[in-house]
Amino acid sequence: MQQRFRVLTGQTIAADGLVVASSATIDASASEGALSPAQVHPGTHVVRGTEVLDGRLIVETAEVGGGTHLINVDRIVRHARGQLPDVHRFSARHSYHSCSPRRACVFLSGCSSAATS
Repeated sequence: MQQRFRVLTGQTIAADGLVVASSATIDASASEGALSPAQVHPGTHVVRGTEVLDGRLIVETAEVGGGTHLINVDRIVRHARGQLPDVHRFSARHSYHSCSPRRACVFLSGCSSAATS
């Protein structure tokens, strides 16, 4: 069952939903990374955590709990943190090769004079 709730100036939207009445200026920088405030009207989808800067909204809930936008973003970030970039996998695979900083310098620069000094 979908519920409607009112959000006034200075308040934060409590759940993902659809604006069904009124209009307002919102700051979605914290929840969506928007660079500037946006004007929302009936029919606009809004997400939990968005602050109403000016105006008031009547919002009908769309998602609560595990299906919200912020929960999905959190899930994606946690998954990404668990993945190693290619360079980390490469270094982990080849880390058993030990060499001195001088040899590494020679290898990276291609300078043979450093090896003889």
